[in-house]
Amino acid sequence: MQQRGLVRRSACAGDARGSMVELTDEGRRAITDAAPAHTEAVRRYLIDLLDDDEIATMTDIFQRVLEELDPQPD
Repeated sequence: MQQRGLVRRSACAGDARGSMVELTDEGRRAITDAAPAHTEAVRRYLIDLLDDDEIATMTDIFQRVLEELDPQPD
């Protein structure tokens, strides 16, 4: 992705072992362009296959996961 100009990588100031990855303007455009087809595929191959009870279960599961995630620093 870096070679394609979609992201930039730089050293992590707080941890010499790590890297920071930043989305470039070109990367953001690629995501924006891909979003409609991705959304349609998720709907067709996942959401449309589930009944209301299964959707409710998934909603409960993902809500619990979101509640347990640590807030990410800016």
